[in-house]
Amino acid sequence: MLLNNLTMTQVNKAFPILKWRGQYSQAMFGNDCFAALIIILMVVPQSLAYAMLVGVPAEIGIFSSILPMLLYSIIGTSNVLSVAPTAISSLLTISILNTLPIGGSLTYLSATIALTLLSGIMLVVLSLIKFGFISNYLSKPVLTAFIFSSAILIVVNQSSYILGINVRGDNVIDLIRSMNVGFDEINRYTLMLGLGLMGCLIIAKHEATRRWLRQCVGIRAENIISKLIPVILIFISSCLVFKFRLFEKGVQILGDISNDVLVFNIPLLSSGLIMDLAIPACILALIIYVESYSVSQSTSTGGLEKVNNNQELFALGASNLVSAFSAGLPVAGGLSRSMVSFKAGARTQVVGILTAFGVAFSACFLTQYFYYIPNVVLACIIVSSLMSLINLKAIKEILRFSKSDCYIALLTILATLLLGGVYGIVLGTIGSLIWATLSSVFQQRYD
Repeated sequence: MLLNNLTMTQVNKAFPILKWRGQYSQAMFGNDCFAALIIILMVVPQSLAYAMLVGVPAEIGIFSSILPMLLYSIIGTSNVLSVAPTAISSLLTISILNTLPIGGSLTYLSATIALTLLSGIMLVVLSLIKFGFISNYLSKPVLTAFIFSSAILIVVNQSSYILGINVRGDNVIDLIRSMNVGFDEINRYTLMLGLGLMGCLIIAKHEATRRWLRQCVGIRAENIISKLIPVILIFISSCLVFKFRLFEKGVQILGDISNDVLVFNIPLLSSGLIMDLAIPACILALIIYVESYSVSQSTSTGGLEKVNNNQELFALGASNLVSAFSAGLPVAGGLSRSMVSFKAGARTQVVGILTAFGVAFSACFLTQYFYYIPNVVLACIIVSSLMSLINLKAIKEILRFSKSDCYIALLTILATLLLGGVYGIVLGTIGSLIWATLSSVFQQRYD
């Protein structure tokens, strides 16, 4: 009997979803189905947008939102964490890829898959050595400054899709110089469409609009409607492109998307690529964990689940491993998706399973309807989602709180903007560690 109880305890710990065995009700299933439908409508356009951001085929974003979400829902400890590509993981991914000598046999796609694989391995290793406590020691000024400056870089980069010009570069100087050269190539149809879409997104996010919606339909419905605005804009812009044949006038569209969701991929790793990606993959793994852990903590306040640090590391690592073997992007827990899922009534991991099957259904049977989606609408969605990460208030608080944090944050921001994302977070972390060490030494000397 004791052995059976011990075995069941171990099984329940390995598969936290089993805790709902015997408690799951029809009402819970109804709430999870409704929340899953809302998340599916969010995940599909986000996945397409983040794939375009990283520079890989659009279907790769969809692949990344199926098996990883399904696996995490079974072995993850957060009830409603939605695991798929996120803005922050995509920001760091493109920063890392920009440091690699892409060319020959090494393509953006193969490098992305290799990075996903190595990040997953790092997370699993960290879980095995019980390294979940690391989230308490990562410097908040470095992370805040990195997200702030990386978001600026990506907004500048994505503005090229809104203008209809080609822009290249991994730092703000190269991006602006490239943009200046390409101004003569601006496509007026793309520009008009982009400005209109950005205007709609800005108006939809404005507090006055949201207040009016809350008065009309209530708080819960307003929150859901506001999150579905990107889906509505994708539909409208696709209809405009098709009706007026804007794709013949220079407006770039997604085109054909593969609907083969059961892709099994064996990542190719050379010794040189492993050496190039080892440290960046470790940094990405830590960022994935910190982002996901923060989101799971914010959604657990209204529930009763207890998030297990080491189990989360393992679940996120395994999710990234299956993403790599299904030719996917690095994945993490998304704040907006998870919060919408929670507010829509989801309370169990079943919502993730339903979402994964819904995304797979979309990939199998609906991709032909994605053909006329203009790249500019995906760029606008990315810019809109990143604008909230350009948080001047958070930066001002760091600058006001402490001189040491101020210097570290400024170092991270300048290094990210002038050198690139990887250099920014590495130099910021090194600076933070040096400052902490020196402060400790001087404090002991004077004590």
